[in-house]
Amino acid sequence: MMELQIAELERATQLVQLPHLSQAERQSATDTVMEFRRAARPYDLCRRLLAASANPLLMFEAASTMRHALLREWRDLPADAVEQLRVSLLHLLGERRHELPVFVREQVLLAVCTMAKLCDTPSRMVDEMEQLLTQPNSDRAAQLLGCAGLRALLNEYQLGRCGLAWEEHVKRRRQFEEAGLLRAFVLCVRCAAASATSSEFVASNADLLLPLLQAMECALSWDFLPKRLPRRLAGLQSGPAGILRPNDNWRTVLLDSGLLPALFDLLTNLRQHLQQQQQQQEQQQQLNISHELVRLCLACISQLASLSGPGVFANHTAKEAHFTSLASLYSAALQQGLPAAGGPELTGFANVFANLCQHSGGCCSSLDRLPAALASQAAELTVRALEAAASASSASGAADASAGVSEAADSLLDAWAHLFAADSSGGPFDSGSAADLASAASSTEASAASTVGPIAQTLFAALMRSRLAPPDGFRGLAAMQQRQATEADDDESVHELEETDQVRFASALAAAGEFARRAPAFALSALAEALDRRAELLAGVQQPGASAAAVWSASEDAHWLLLVVGHVIVEPDAEEAAPFVPRSLMSESLAQSANVADSVRALCEACQGQSRAGGGHSQQVDRLLQLVAAVMRMACLLARTAPEPSPLVLTDIAWLLSRLSRVYFGLDETLYDTISPAILAAFGQDSGESLRCCAQFAVDYCRVCLARWPGEPELANEAAKLMCALTERRDCIKYCGSSGTRVRRTSKLNFLSSLVASLPSWWQLAQDIGALTPPLTQAPPAALSTAVRAVVQAGRALSTAADQPAKDGRHSDAVERERTYWGVTVVRLQLRAGELISSGLPDSSTEAALALALDALAGCRDAAIAESSLLPLAEAAANLPALAANAAPMLLGPLVRLTAACVTAAAAPASVQTSRRLQAVASRLCRIVGQRTPPADASELGQLVGLLHSMLSQSLLDFWSEPEEHLLDGGETASTGAETAAAAVSGFADLLPAVARRLAEDPAELAEPTLRLCVAAAEAASDRLLAMPEEALNSLAMGCLRPALAGELPSDSRRLACECVSALALSGWPLSGRHAGPLLAALLCPQSNSAPSDPAAAAASLDGLDSGGSLVSDAVLALCLADPAAFAALADAWLISDGGSSTDERRRERLGDALNQLATGVAEAAAASSRTAPSGSVNGAGAQSRRFPDRPARLAFAEQFEMFLVRLRAIAIV
Repeated sequence: MMELQIAELERATQLVQLPHLSQAERQSATDTVMEFRRAARPYDLCRRLLAASANPLLMFEAASTMRHALLREWRDLPADAVEQLRVSLLHLLGERRHELPVFVREQVLLAVCTMAKLCDTPSRMVDEMEQLLTQPNSDRAAQLLGCAGLRALLNEYQLGRCGLAWEEHVKRRRQFEEAGLLRAFVLCVRCAAASATSSEFVASNADLLLPLLQAMECALSWDFLPKRLPRRLAGLQSGPAGILRPNDNWRTVLLDSGLLPALFDLLTNLRQHLQQQQQQQEQQQQLNISHELVRLCLACISQLASLSGPGVFANHTAKEAHFTSLASLYSAALQQGLPAAGGPELTGFANVFANLCQHSGGCCSSLDRLPAALASQAAELTVRALEAAASASSASGAADASAGVSEAADSLLDAWAHLFAADSSGGPFDSGSAADLASAASSTEASAASTVGPIAQTLFAALMRSRLAPPDGFRGLAAMQQRQATEADDDESVHELEETDQVRFASALAAAGEFARRAPAFALSALAEALDRRAELLAGVQQPGASAAAVWSASEDAHWLLLVVGHVIVEPDAEEAAPFVPRSLMSESLAQSANVADSVRALCEACQGQSRAGGGHSQQVDRLLQLVAAVMRMACLLARTAPEPSPLVLTDIAWLLSRLSRVYFGLDETLYDTISPAILAAFGQDSGESLRCCAQFAVDYCRVCLARWPGEPELANEAAKLMCALTERRDCIKYCGSSGTRVRRTSKLNFLSSLVASLPSWWQLAQDIGALTPPLTQAPPAALSTAVRAVVQAGRALSTAADQPAKDGRHSDAVERERTYWGVTVVRLQLRAGELISSGLPDSSTEAALALALDALAGCRDAAIAESSLLPLAEAAANLPALAANAAPMLLGPLVRLTAACVTAAAAPASVQTSRRLQAVASRLCRIVGQRTPPADASELGQLVGLLHSMLSQSLLDFWSEPEEHLLDGGETASTGAETAAAAVSGFADLLPAVARRLAEDPAELAEPTLRLCVAAAEAASDRLLAMPEEALNSLAMGCLRPALAGELPSDSRRLACECVSALALSGWPLSGRHAGPLLAALLCPQSNSAPSDPAAAAASLDGLDSGGSLVSDAVLALCLADPAAFAALADAWLISDGGSSTDERRRERLGDALNQLATGVAEAAAASSRTAPSGSVNGAGAQSRRFPDRPARLAFAEQFEMFLVRLRAIAIV
């Protein structure tokens, strides 16, 4: 009988490999193989096949079938029988080690390791692998088998679960960590060191070294389990990724004085062997193996550089000795030769240095403790990595290489940033005391001559060269081609999703700023000189006949220089609205003792567009002011004279001017104990003409950008943001002393905005915005809204001046000036919008003009303006017949944004009448959009959903509900918060059918805001939510919640849907029974309306969803309580489905036990709920429904639900 089976399987596996075979024959052969896979107790047959067959595919199927059968049936097999099977398979591998293909050997070893774990005999298997490894060198097949066995054993215990319950898996894995893992690592180290005593030995033992080093890397990358691991952490890492934190059993081995020298000797021999192969031009396959050996060895050293934890280091002395030895050996390895620019060596050395700096905690954790030789070598390594990253990105078809060297460069930059941050000589970024700044100023030159200054200068220069084009740098043409392809893409969604360079290269730019502030004299002068050269170059390439490549190259250089300048002159970590001037730049300015008059004159001349005097930089001009003047000169050149400047560079200038405005313009000297005379004279509030020139320059720049290039959205937005930066009010926090204690000190908050508002150029700009004259009509709505907000901020500064007591008879002038300003700006815009609304929108041009005006007015986030002017406009526009007739499609979005601005402004004290008028406008908009045919698009629905969510925000409801109750007609009282919630839920009901249809078509844009609104509505007005009309309620449950619970919607939808269901239940109104069943099935059976065939699918789908809380269990409990019959039906369907896919009765019995225990938990939670809801509250008069259980009952059910998931995972087949 067995012979017939073997013959049939031989024929079937040979047939399925034939290319030309009929469908019927292929199906018959496949059925035979599948029947063999599902066979019960196939161990003897599999063993016969492995022992006698010469068909590799059949042997692989035999090994795979044996392992899967063992996972299904191991609980019913005696432990000694499984152990005998393991021993026999290992013996068979030894006998056929010369003839088995590698993939068959690996599959058999996987089965053997699974048996070792199930029988809990890993130590015995390590002994057996040691015997194979210690065979004579003539028996290489046995040694390779031993290496592969160790690697497979480590992978099984690290990654496999074998269908074990979580507690049992943790127990066996911890036992292996304490004994087998350590022995396996020691064995691998000993064998690897013996196999690579020289480069010649490496050449002959490369096939043996590869699995040994893989096993060593696996052991050193092990995620060691803590002694007490809660069940909630099932499947989660117990510690930070990439950090080696072993238990105390490893102390002797890892701190052995011979381990690190052995690994570095191995690294030396591997590198020598690789160099010999490269010189002899070996085949690429051999070079790849050698590269992989070097990478694995460096990965092991890198993990030892991350060694931490009290389990290994008994005291600080032991830790210091370990990292000192590692740093010395690492420095010696670099002394032998820096790694090649294009190979994995570079990434490996970079990771070692990064871990050494971040985890040493002593000898290498700061610049003042880093050995000078190692610091110099690491700086040279960083320079090479930056050059390699630039070269790799320039090479075509080298994406993998580019990613590798970019990772190396990023790791090194992060390491240096950590060192500079930890350097005791740097100090905090605060203003500092007088003694601190005076001391820092006097020691600037000494610091530049120390270790920090030269290294910072070298790193800064290298980082800049990596971003600049030749001859100043080594940036290639690939970056130009990539940016040109992006700019030529007409798909607006691509541009919206594209990250800016400020975001993509945030760490590199922050590092550049940190390096420059440690060598300020060099960096400020170099940046100013480079900016002036690029400005002159841009002036030349803008002339007719210049090549496109030259124009792009000069613009790209200017782009990166401006980004770096912005990160140098402003601290990147400043969280306050008005951060301080960086301490190192203030100290550098004090140390330079520049001529104040010459410095201020140079800045003013640059603001007026004049070139440098004498064509160079004067030593008498403050270096920081030289740099700012260079920025101003470039801006003048591009904005005023260049015919077609780069919009990207213009946008960067606006962004940089915004940073200057917030930190430097109108600088308040009272916040500084010691301040540079040059900086104070240039930017201080009492500086007079200099600050006025800077403010005038920034305003003129905004005017030119909005007038010449309104169709460039990024530039228009940045110009509008610059307007806001010039006019905003800022609170300042002073940091006192070296401890950085925060002391709030009020500065002259309104000085800069008052100065800007007094400029004639600002008035002209504000009038143009108020009139919306062309070409401003081409600007994007967001930019216009931001610009109007800046106009309002400047108006508030004028109002503050008008409210001041009269001085010298000028009070009346200030009042008249304020009235005139509002009349030519916001009031003019409001009158224009009112006229357009009164016209009835006779044509599309009128509609477009009104939409633009409403979008602009949405920037007026001022309570007084909103209540007196914006709200009447919103009401009038919402009542337009054209809007209700769907004849004004362009008007809806701006009207929604205007209403949202009114809602935001109404968070300030508002009357009951105002809140009700807002509710009426929002409700009308929702009705109009909900009744549209065809349905509104996703963007319109999303804007309305956002408006309703803002109405339901908790802070708004809290304000509108207190502190006083407003009397209605007849002396009644009312809570406007409750009214607002009711209006928002009513509007949501009108939108829900359209929202559900759009979610079914394209959920990407609408899913998350809709679910967030569901959660807010469930928390604020659950009774109103469930009292919605039947169609709306059905759309909510089946159109929004069900697909979200099933995982059919993107992003964070499942968690939000669970939160919504839980919020409804916690409010005392569980979902009705007609919806609970489908929602429960969607949550526990994702992507399916019935039970899945694999019970672990539900558990796996819920992993990580709750993040350790009771959100999911609360949702499950709410749905089960709403319709107990739905859970019973789901359990029956689950059992039937599982029975159809598996003939294992024991498995079905365990699944039934798990479902019964969960049902018991539901019943206990229901019994604990003793309170009842008021009659006639929901779903019909007289309805009675239990309230949701209290917190102790819910926590008890959460524990039971967690155990239910654990049991499902135990049933799973790995």
